[in-house]
Amino acid sequence: KSALRRKILSIQSEGGGIFVYTGLLEAARVIQEAKAATRHIILFADAADAEEPGEYVKLLAALRNAGVTVSVIGLGTPHDKDAPFLQDVAQRGGGNLYFTDRPEQLPLLFAQDTFKVARSTFIEEITPVRTEAGLLSLTPRPFTIPEPVGGYNLCYLKPEAIRAVVTQDEFRAPLVAGWHRGLGRVVCYTAEVDGKYTGPIARWTEYGDFLVSLARWAAGQDRSLPDNLAVTQDTVRGGARIRLHLDPELERPPFTQPPSVIVLRQRRDGRVEREQHRLVWTQADLLELQLPFSGSETVLATLDLPGQAPVNLPPTCLPYSPEHEPTNQELGAHVLAQLALATGGVERADVTTIWDDIPATRVYSPLRPWLLMLALVALLLEILERRTGWLTTLATWAQLVGFAAALRRTTMATFAAVRWIARLTRRRKQVIVSETQVPTGKIPVASEDARPSVTTMPTETAPAPTPDVSRSAAAAASPLLSALEQARRRSQRQLPPGHN
Repeated sequence: KSALRRKILSIQSEGGGIFVYTGLLEAARVIQEAKAATRHIILFADAADAEEPGEYVKLLAALRNAGVTVSVIGLGTPHDKDAPFLQDVAQRGGGNLYFTDRPEQLPLLFAQDTFKVARSTFIEEITPVRTEAGLLSLTPRPFTIPEPVGGYNLCYLKPEAIRAVVTQDEFRAPLVAGWHRGLGRVVCYTAEVDGKYTGPIARWTEYGDFLVSLARWAAGQDRSLPDNLAVTQDTVRGGARIRLHLDPELERPPFTQPPSVIVLRQRRDGRVEREQHRLVWTQADLLELQLPFSGSETVLATLDLPGQAPVNLPPTCLPYSPEHEPTNQELGAHVLAQLALATGGVERADVTTIWDDIPATRVYSPLRPWLLMLALVALLLEILERRTGWLTTLATWAQLVGFAAALRRTTMATFAAVRWIARLTRRRKQVIVSETQVPTGKIPVASEDARPSVTTMPTETAPAPTPDVSRSAAAAASPLLSALEQARRRSQRQLPPGHN
């Protein structure tokens, strides 16, 4: 790495322009050896500094005759001095032309042009197809496809692949192919399964069975177990867990010894190792085996049941890098806990709890920006007051408005108090008048001539007048009767002695 680093750092930016013809000539020399169906060149140049066009017209004509297209990506704008030259290159090369003055858009333009060229390899025509003998290696029964497809992706067969279905056009391209990838399997169907370009093959009555057969071949051959047995496989704690479930209604298991599992491990260097393990009873109706992964390897397990055909399980591997969850015998989960304890850390087995033990920390917020902003606002207000005096005017108006509001509240309170006192005085006068009111009618008094003569009675002591109890009670009961009683008594005092 140090030698490469020195070479990279020794590169000097000395300018000199973009040698267009030299770059196109070297690209043509390399691409003529390519075996791909689609051959394409992307010319990346400076729109303001593209030099030495050379004999680019003849070179581009030869590339077009060889089936090679050329697109141009120019760093700059269409108004730069070399933009017309790059436009001519793209036009003669039969490709696309892009201009941008933002370097961060360059990866997007390269990808966009690649996708446009790759889409041209899709044949949008109804094409008849024919099955071949290789289909018997992928499906359990032969199929005859009577209907054509509405389109397909033009590609070529890999050297190790099995061609099962081929198109009947000038390309003779594979429509269905399959091959082994390590311990796994790959199947390729180049047409559209369900969509715009499915074509008449969708009317084929066995179209669904055909696709299901291809998928089953990729997943591995399924040899069914008896109805009272079921096998499962999943990835748990850095390894493959294989379980054999028995029907709880069984009186006794159908085997005397636990079944064995044959394991094939494919290492990163391509070596395949064979192992054999036995399932272990974990419950009355469950046997289990844990297969640890020692790295980025692929594991293919086969269940060997006595008296039954071997059952192949799908290939499995870790969906993540093995160092994230080491759970084999040499480096188990307890090692992580010991490592955390020895270094003073904390084991975080559950990601959802990582925020629970975060200690509270002080956060200091600088006041300098706020104080500077406050000082700036105060300065602007001071300048505004000194130039216009608006702030003093606003303050004066605010004081006047406040004084008027206070005076209004005081006046309303005084008026309410006066009304309350007047109401109270009027009520008091009514009470006094009701207690002291005397009837205005005059009591008739007999004159001297009209008075009856008095017969002289024998001298004897007159008895004391007896108080009128009923009248006193009536006077106490009514103010009017009391007033009449007082008038009667005053009239008696005005009569001469001896008159009643």
